[in-house]
Amino acid sequence: MTILNARNLSLEEVQRLFGFQEQYSESFSNYLSLEPLLEVEQQELLQIRNDLWKKESTVSYAASIPLVVEVVSTNWDDDYYTKQGKYEGIGIPEYWVVDYLGLGAKKFTDNPKQPTMSIYQLIDGEYQVTQFRGTDCIVSPTFPELNLTAEQIFQAGGFPSS
Repeated sequence: MTILNARNLSLEEVQRLFGFQEQYSESFSNYLSLEPLLEVEQQELLQIRNDLWKKESTVSYAASIPLVVEVVSTNWDDDYYTKQGKYEGIGIPEYWVVDYLGLGAKKFTDNPKQPTMSIYQLIDGEYQVTQFRGTDCIVSPTFPELNLTAEQIFQAGGFPSS
């Protein structure tokens, strides 16, 4: 059995060693063509993944990712401030913040607060935001043929309508 020190491995080395890419799952067994993993092996892989997640971004080529969608939860400031700044900085062309409960600050969700979709488009290296609520038709550079309202998107996701 080979023992790896995850703190010294890069993401590329793990992908090369195991022949897989991170799929945001608690289980790696579906992505490996090996015998079924023992629980201890599963835990070792999870530890490697967690160590690498802290060490470096999983996004290598931002231009290959046309859109990132974040669904807001109680840590809404991460989606509106932290992630928005990171995605803008690495050049993600479009970023959606789906705030189906209107949890964000009033400047993001209106006054009074209401469910809001914020679509950030990268223009000259900076995000320009357009907000959509209720029956506003969503306008997305990535999906120009999209013919849905913010309310329809919230309802399709099983979220309460405004």
